[in-house]
Amino acid sequence: RDFLAAAEPFDLPTIDAGLRRIGERATSNSKAGPFLGTARLAITRQQVSPPLFESILALGRPRTLRRLDEVITLLAHSAVA
Repeated sequence: RDFLAAAEPFDLPTIDAGLRRIGERATSNSKAGPFLGTARLAITRQQVSPPLFESILALGRPRTLRRLDEVITLLAHSAVA
């Protein structure tokens, strides 16, 4: 979320490179796939969707961040319950 909030320029190459880099760091085997799959579900609300990075651009930064915030809030509340 922080990366997408601050990414400049907010364009396909920046989003692609940044999210792949984060995904590779987030997994033990340096593969971004699992992270990107989770991001896809949170952002598009679908397990199968048009390409993730293009979807982020189509939704725009405000809507993408709003969707991520909704998922973060939902997960925080379910962890407490």
